[in-house]
Amino acid sequence: MIVLDTNVLPELLCPRLQHKVVGWLQKQVRSQVFTTAISRGEMLFGVLISPARRRRQQLLEEMRAIFDIDRRGRVLSYEGAAANAHAQLAARAEPKAGGWRSAMP
Repeated sequence: MIVLDTNVLPELLCPRLQHKVVGWLQKQVRSQVFTTAISRGEMLFGVLISPARRRRQQLLEEMRAIFDIDRRGRVLSYEGAAANAHAQLAARAEPKAGGWRSAMP
């Protein structure tokens, strides 16, 4: 299973496609490539606050194509169990010396 995050998906919407990203994605087994509801929300937020009103409708249509057609059935939800697992994984990854919050400005 491969999970595409919010850093990868916008590359598919860029006017100047990142050919490395697209080429890599085309080599993957389609049924094994997923994304998340969180990425969908983050991308939709970015489109909705975009100052480029003329391009906004096109971006919304391209997002629908990604999430509702291309990734249909492969958008992972983020529910209570996922939130609990996230917290457990983050706690395990938390450095003993100061933690991730100490690195924030």
